[in-house]
Amino acid sequence: MGTARTRRPKDLRAGAFQPAINSFTLHLNAEGKSPKTVRTYTEAAQWFAAEHLHHNTQHSDWDEVTPDDVRAWTVWLLDSYSDSYANNQHRALQQFFKWWSTDEELPNPMAKLRPPSVGEKIVPVFTDEELTTLLKHCEGKAFTQRRDYAILTLFKATGLRLSELAGITYDPQETDRSDLDLMRRELLVTGKGNKQRIVRFGHPSARAI
Repeated sequence: MGTARTRRPKDLRAGAFQPAINSFTLHLNAEGKSPKTVRTYTEAAQWFAAEHLHHNTQHSDWDEVTPDDVRAWTVWLLDSYSDSYANNQHRALQQFFKWWSTDEELPNPMAKLRPPSVGEKIVPVFTDEELTTLLKHCEGKAFTQRRDYAILTLFKATGLRLSELAGITYDPQETDRSDLDLMRRELLVTGKGNKQRIVRFGHPSARAI
C-alpha cells in the first residue's frame, strides 16, 4: 500500500498528446457522460502524459506508449498516493486507451494490465445515538435548522449519495417538474450515469421536508 500524501496540483500540460485527448473528450460528451466522469477520464490521460511521458520518455505520440510505461506510472502512483487513488487513476486511464485503440485501430497497451489491488478498509458509520444527537442539534425554527434537519432525516431514511440529494428539485406548484412526491413519500433519484430510481421514505422525512 502506498503512503498517502497531500495531493499537489496536477500538471495537466499534455502538449503533443493533447489533440487525442480532445477527441476523447468529444467522444465522452457525445455518449452523455457526466461532467465529473469526463473530467476524471480526461485528466487521467493528461496527467499521465504530462507527468510520465514528458519527463521519463522520448515519446511524442500515443502509439509509442508501451505497457511498461503504464506499469512505471502505476508504481509511481502507488509510491506517492493511496492504493485506492492509484486504482482509480489506472481505471480512468484504461478508459482512454480503450477508446484510443479502437479509434486508431492500434493495439491497446493496457489490454492485459490489471489495476492495482485495493486493501479492505472499514468504513466508519454513525451509531443510532450519534445520529440522534446530531438531529437534536438541528432542532429549531430557523430556516437553517429546518433545512439541516430535513437533509439529515432524508439521508437517514434513504442512504442517498450527497450528489443525489443535492440534485433534488421540488416545486409544490408544478408537481410534474418535481422529484419529490410528499403525499406518496416517494423521491425520483438520478444517480451515476444518469440512471434514475424511485426511493421511498417515511412520514418523519416527509414532515421535515
